[in-house]
Amino acid sequence: MLLARKDEILDALIAIFRKQGIESDFTMSQLAKEVNIGKSTIYEYFKTKDEVLQQAIIRVVDEAVDSIHNREVIEGDFEKQFKSELYTLFNIAFNSRFLLNLITPGFKRQMKENHRREMTDKVQGISKFYKARFMSIFMKGVMENKLNPVLLEENNLVVTSMVIGSIMNLANANVEIADNLNVNEYISKVYVAIVKLCN
Repeated sequence: MLLARKDEILDALIAIFRKQGIESDFTMSQLAKEVNIGKSTIYEYFKTKDEVLQQAIIRVVDEAVDSIHNREVIEGDFEKQFKSELYTLFNIAFNSRFLLNLITPGFKRQMKENHRREMTDKVQGISKFYKARFMSIFMKGVMENKLNPVLLEENNLVVTSMVIGSIMNLANANVEIADNLNVNEYISKVYVAIVKLCN
C-alpha cells in the first residue's frame, strides 16, 4: 500500500506536467487534490516538494528509456525499418513532449547535481543507442542499394539533423498542428529526402 500511494502521487504530478508543462510551478495542495488526499499525507512519502519533483522526473525519464530500449527492431526492408523507428520516436516525442524540457540547460540547473548527472548519462545513453540503431538501419539501405555509402558518410551530419530535427519539430509543435499532421506522410517525406540526398 505504501508503494502504491507513492506511485499514485508521482503519477498525479506527471499528469500535472502533461497538462501544464514541466516548467510550470505546482503546489503541494494542487498535487494533494489531484490524488484526493490531504497535503500532509504527501509528506509521509516525500520530505520536500523538491524530492517529489525529482523522483517524478526520474520516473518519466526511466519509462521513456525503457520503452526505447525494450522495443524490438521491426523486420523488413530499409524503408519499413526506417519509417517504423521514426514513427516510434515521433510517438515518444509527442506523447511525452514535456520530456524535452528536461534536457534544456535552464531546467537542468534546477535539479540536484546527482540527478543532473544521472539525467545527462541517460540522455547520452539514448543518443548512443539510437545512433547505433539508425546506423544498422542505414547499412541495410546500403546493402539494398538505396543509399550510397560514400554519400551517406559525406552527408552524415545532414541526415542526423533531418532525423533529429523532424522529431524536435513535431515535439515542439502546438497541439493543433500535431493533431492535423499526417505523421505517415511526414515520415515518408523525411525518408524520400534522405534517399535523394544519399543516392
